[in-house]
Amino acid sequence: MKIHKHKTLQRIGSCKMCGQCCKNLALEIETSAEPNGHSKAAAAKIEKQKEINKYIKKGYKDVEASRVTWLKGNDFKFTLTLTCPHLKGNKCVIHSNKGYGNKPDFCRKFPEYGVDRPKNCGYRFKRVLC
Repeated sequence: MKIHKHKTLQRIGSCKMCGQCCKNLALEIETSAEPNGHSKAAAAKIEKQKEINKYIKKGYKDVEASRVTWLKGNDFKFTLTLTCPHLKGNKCVIHSNKGYGNKPDFCRKFPEYGVDRPKNCGYRFKRVLC
């Protein structure tokens, strides 16, 4: 009997506290557009604008969205790029005042493999055997 060892990735390193990841957040949004009398493209544009407005209302800055990529049926995805409103200098105000556990889920998981990291990010990924 052969035992196969699977390779997995482990995040290593530490945050350099440069704030670059918070200045250039990239969130991939997957959603659906119900036409309701509109074309699919128009319905997607409406849904995309709702997402943009949601982040603007939360105080995010420099919110921009990429072009829509269609998936299946009425499902599509796009990327929002934005700047976190909780960044003061290069420090996270939530982390400083309320602790790591109170940061948004995306921030606590950063960086995950496949998520763009700033050029000189202190984190990297290493293949390990399980």
